[in-house]
Amino acid sequence: MIYIIRINNQDIIKIGYTASQKSLIKRIKAIQTGNPFTLTVESTFSGSRLKERYLHDQCKSRHMSGEWFRLTKEEVKRLAIKYRDWSPTVNGVTHVSDISHTIKKDKLQKLDHFPEVRNKVEDDPENPPWKTLQ
Repeated sequence: MIYIIRINNQDIIKIGYTASQKSLIKRIKAIQTGNPFTLTVESTFSGSRLKERYLHDQCKSRHMSGEWFRLTKEEVKRLAIKYRDWSPTVNGVTHVSDISHTIKKDKLQKLDHFPEVRNKVEDDPENPPWKTLQ
């Protein structure tokens, strides 16, 4: 299951993967511990670690740290609509290495040597899905 949680009413979200609803509750409790801000579940939908990794890649321009990104509620809604039923394997992404990332100077950067993958899923890195979805 893919989940998106938000800190308070801020534009700070976490995109993550967990095996079940029960483990999601445990995960939120663990993240909430020591966190002075209230966490709320913004969206959940089916998915895998590969799908989670792909979503991280699609949001890389909004990356803050780890699995945390800066997206508005409307942007999350558009992202969830676009990828709710999307499957990495159906769309030609079969290995995590197909959407590999490297960490350089504390920035998340996509390796650009997989243009065929980008074409198969019809995503344009210059025009992220949360900006273009109607």
